[in-house]
Amino acid sequence: MNKRHSYMKADGFTIVELVVVIAVIGLLATIGTLSYRTMQDKANFAVVDTDMKGIKVAIEKYYNKNGNYPDTAGVWKYAKRDLPTNAFLPELVGDYYSGALPDVKAGSQTSLTDNTYAYRSNKVDYKLIRLAPGTTTLPAEASGISSSMIDPNPARSARSWGYWTPNGASW
Repeated sequence: MNKRHSYMKADGFTIVELVVVIAVIGLLATIGTLSYRTMQDKANFAVVDTDMKGIKVAIEKYYNKNGNYPDTAGVWKYAKRDLPTNAFLPELVGDYYSGALPDVKAGSQTSLTDNTYAYRSNKVDYKLIRLAPGTTTLPAEASGISSSMIDPNPARSARSWGYWTPNGASW
């Protein structure tokens, strides 16, 4: 009697198939994480952009009522994380801006050039800027900013964007 050895096909996956499936799952997870992070950065930037527009409107309301911009005697005032922003521009709280000014929610507590609002005025002109966090370039999510809003001052150590009067642009 001649016995044949037959190899039975085993049920299940081979090692190669498992490695391919794991690699595909890893790739999809990476793409999903990057997409989520990009969307989160864009949402955070949209909040900052809205805050900047609100502060600008409050500054303009102040000007319309008083005939001058909130004065800083020509020096920069900065809003830092964990400090009350009412101390940043107290003149705007109340009649011109409902509630407190927007808080700085990230960045350094000690650095004045990392992720903060900065304001300067001599009553006649003003400049309100948002300093980009710890970088010399604007973040990728800021790509929607008009080139006219990018701070033209090349001496600044961090890239910034914002609003200003024509004579305040060079500060």
